[in-house]
Amino acid sequence: MLFYSFFKSLVGKDVVVELKNDLRSLCLLIMPTLYLSPHPDNFQNLRVLVAAQYGHQEPKVVDLPPNTELENPSFSVSKLPALEMQTGICVSGPAAVSYLLSSDALRGQGLEAGALIRQWISFADLEIAPAACAAAFSVLGVSKQSKQVTDRAMAELQNLLGVLDSHLKLRTYLVGEAVTLADVTVACALLLPYKYVLDQSLRSSYTNVTRWFLTCINQPEFHAVLGPVKLCEQALGVNALKPDLKDVTGPMPDSYSPQYVEAAWYPWWEIQGYFKPEYGRRSVSEPNPKGLFMMCIPPPNVTGSLHLGHALTNAIQDSLTRWHRMKGETTLWNPGCDHAGIATQVVVEKKLWKEQGKTRHDLGRELFIKEKLSHAVEEAFIRLHEEGVIYRSKRLVNWSCTLNSAISDIEVDKKELTGRTLLPVPGYKEKVEFGVLVSFAYKVEGSGAVKITPAHDQNDYEVGLRHGLNFITIFDEDGYLINVPPPFLGMKRFDARRAVLEALKKKGLFREVKDNPMVVPVCSRSKDVVEPLLKPQWYVRCDTMARGAAEAVRRGDLRIVPDFHLKTWFNWMDNIRDWCISRQLWWGHRIPAYFVTVNDPSVPPGEDTDGKYWVSGRNEQEAKEKAAKVFRVTPDKISLRQDEDVLDTWFSSGLFPFSIFGWPNHSEDLQVFYPGTLLETGHDILFFWVARMVYLHAVVRDAHGRKMSKSLGNVIDPLDVITGITLEGLHAQLLDSNLDPAEIERAKQGQKSDYPSGIPECGTDALRFALCAYTSQGRDINLDPSGSESLIDLWILSRLSHAVELCDVGFQAYDFPGITTAVYNFWLYELCDVYLECLKPVFSGQDEAAIQTAQNVLYTCLDTGLRLLSPFMPFVTEELFQRLPRRCPSSDPPSICVTPYPSTEEYRWRNEGLDCTIDFALNIIKAVRSLRADYNLTKTKADCYLQCLDSETVEAVTQCSEYICTLSSSKQVLVLEPGKAPPSGCAVAIASDKCTVHLLLKGLIDAEKEISKLTSKKAELQKQILRLRERMESPDYAAKVPTKVQEADAAKLKQSETELQKSEEAIENFKKMI
Repeated sequence: MLFYSFFKSLVGKDVVVELKNDLRSLCLLIMPTLYLSPHPDNFQNLRVLVAAQYGHQEPKVVDLPPNTELENPSFSVSKLPALEMQTGICVSGPAAVSYLLSSDALRGQGLEAGALIRQWISFADLEIAPAACAAAFSVLGVSKQSKQVTDRAMAELQNLLGVLDSHLKLRTYLVGEAVTLADVTVACALLLPYKYVLDQSLRSSYTNVTRWFLTCINQPEFHAVLGPVKLCEQALGVNALKPDLKDVTGPMPDSYSPQYVEAAWYPWWEIQGYFKPEYGRRSVSEPNPKGLFMMCIPPPNVTGSLHLGHALTNAIQDSLTRWHRMKGETTLWNPGCDHAGIATQVVVEKKLWKEQGKTRHDLGRELFIKEKLSHAVEEAFIRLHEEGVIYRSKRLVNWSCTLNSAISDIEVDKKELTGRTLLPVPGYKEKVEFGVLVSFAYKVEGSGAVKITPAHDQNDYEVGLRHGLNFITIFDEDGYLINVPPPFLGMKRFDARRAVLEALKKKGLFREVKDNPMVVPVCSRSKDVVEPLLKPQWYVRCDTMARGAAEAVRRGDLRIVPDFHLKTWFNWMDNIRDWCISRQLWWGHRIPAYFVTVNDPSVPPGEDTDGKYWVSGRNEQEAKEKAAKVFRVTPDKISLRQDEDVLDTWFSSGLFPFSIFGWPNHSEDLQVFYPGTLLETGHDILFFWVARMVYLHAVVRDAHGRKMSKSLGNVIDPLDVITGITLEGLHAQLLDSNLDPAEIERAKQGQKSDYPSGIPECGTDALRFALCAYTSQGRDINLDPSGSESLIDLWILSRLSHAVELCDVGFQAYDFPGITTAVYNFWLYELCDVYLECLKPVFSGQDEAAIQTAQNVLYTCLDTGLRLLSPFMPFVTEELFQRLPRRCPSSDPPSICVTPYPSTEEYRWRNEGLDCTIDFALNIIKAVRSLRADYNLTKTKADCYLQCLDSETVEAVTQCSEYICTLSSSKQVLVLEPGKAPPSGCAVAIASDKCTVHLLLKGLIDAEKEISKLTSKKAELQKQILRLRERMESPDYAAKVPTKVQEADAAKLKQSETELQKSEEAIENFKKMI
């Protein structure tokens, strides 16, 4: 009974068990009977059957309709599923039955795992299943519920999905590193929502859950029960589950709230089809006179977390895509994912060792990675191999002894040493000495000798080829010495170096060791010292392709932006070397090439380096038939061995722009969207991507100038910038990484220094706008001036036209800082700071015609300004656009994201003369504001006299006097004719060489009191200046004081001297008023 109590606590109340034998013997009984409800969508049945697949159990299955009566019932039909082991021994309820039918591994290894699994099972049965059923039954019409009840069910389901999504952010499965009963139970509970409720727009909010769900249902055991599961394309029947247009009739929050503004818009955009390239047309093939734009996302690595570099890439790409769509073009932004070869294998191996203490060899290749060779990758290799573009050769490669693999040039860091340096090397307890030159002497015949190692140095390799020298390899793939005499044979390479040095000393041949500046090649992935090693590898002939790529740029068919990368491009292409595409890894696309052994005495055995003995094929049978034809024998005499290596990750990435459209199969998308329009990426991978046009953006670095890297622990997840995160949260992320404890502690200190208070929430729009600004690189809007516009109305339309022009030019030139600056300046400094302030007297006045004109101009500015900003801040602009009344509600576009982007052809109101006039007035306003600040006139308004040099200045200032009065908070503005003097008692400021500002202070302030205050301030400033000068003139100041402190002292001195000068001038002015 003790075991029974434990079992009952495990599976809950829905279990009825009669124990006549030890429960552990139940699973050994032959052919138990499983009673199920016959409904095909009963997820509890499916849960039990999947568990049975994992337990390799094959019970006899009996379907029991709801009204079935049993002769000798040992269980209740309402408690299905039920498992009858033998007469009188029965278990009912999905939790109990699935537990008994499952395997030991599925129940969890160890008490901790078992406890976690039980928690998840309980969570699924008590929380997830009821919410999932309530939401799904409403959609399917199984139960008639009010909209309020349905909304509550959907909200509860989404809340639970949010919990799951957070848990699965850094996990593959719910508990541990393999499928357990927890995954089986939760995944089956979510079957109904994923099939009938969660369409693509809703799934996009729970990417981690969806990834995990798809991983589960594609396991063989799930697939055997479920078959192919078709995910919901569009929720049926209940509009409440579809995102409606957000209610914008209520007031906005008092302060900006990213969460409030960004809520609900994205699902609505998806449901409305605004992201589809064929939006507004019958199909993508329908000709579009406005053009076509296609850009693919350079596939992000599957390893680790996102960082701000990814955010920068996607912010730029998202802005470009939205701009092209607003121009009315057929627009496609196509995403993808990369397997990331070495980077992924390193991360997976570290995780495997950290969590299980195993290497990939302990697991074996089959368990380490489930191989799935992409059809496009396979086809590309075979075609290029058949054409002779891909060939096999034995050459020097960059070899990492730690990875046991060749690596590309881009994965080799060049560490420059000025002299003797001790460096850590994986596999060695003590650091290894580099940056030295050892001199020794021994007798030789003749005039001298030159040491040369053709098998271990690139320059020596070239010399060896020219002179026909032997290529002697002296260490193996693991870095142990071979082909050398004892006692050095079998030593590790750097241990052998020390041993050789000791032997030279013993023989009296050693002379000296001195510093030798050198460059040490270090593997960026493993931190191992890279060795040139002769290995047979697969290569791609690059000379013809490189010439074509270089000529395409020279002809202008391919454009690289910014163009200062052209020199690097041509240097690379004009000096190209054939590309080694072999990688000695397990993670990646295995090379579809086979080494041929012919079981026929007439055919001599082949060498691995002989390309004639290698064939490629889509499968082994095809390769065998090819080999039989080549060697003119029957297929039964052919034996094949597939190459163990995988392809370099860039081989598959290079196919990405067309493989995403189904190549090598023909499709409508391939015909329409290939070749692409633009490839946008970081300049650090310039040589691995090719498209018709290339835009290269900056690389995001941390505050210390280091490129963001998981190995440095300085990666910032853009989601943490969007939603905010505490310092403790940043520290916790490091604990889930693969960093060593010492590296974690260093990274923590870096986080504490850079983000002492964590990262505040800023939302997606603010992040996108900031990143684009950072990188260094019915048309009622066509409102012609009616003649009733005021001067300031015409000015703001001129500035609007200028902003449109700058944005248009900026997008064409990929000048994102230029675009964001133009939009920012228009909204903040021109529309808000100037125009809106000038409209306040108009709107509070009685001139209805002026009010209507101002409203019309303001609406034009708001509508156009939002559209200019929309590609960079789509959420906040949509929120405001929907709140802006429509001029033509029946014909205006329903969303800002499909509204035409402003073009220079529409906005022809630029008036440079008027711009100069208003700029002149703004300088006057600035001078008045400066005087008001100097004399502390915070609330008091003073008369402003403007003394003009000539009649033209008088006319210009008179035109703007009303605006000057409003914006400078003056009591009145009086324009003085040339030669006319202002009254006494004025403070004076020079606005320009043609206008002087006189602000009448007499009678507004207590002059004697102000003089007393300023005199005290003057004395304090004089003391401060004296102290600074004494400090800065001391003899050792320049040598001992840090440069930044010196700069701060100089700025403080200049500021104090300026304040002293102003204080003295003010004292003199106040004296005149007494």
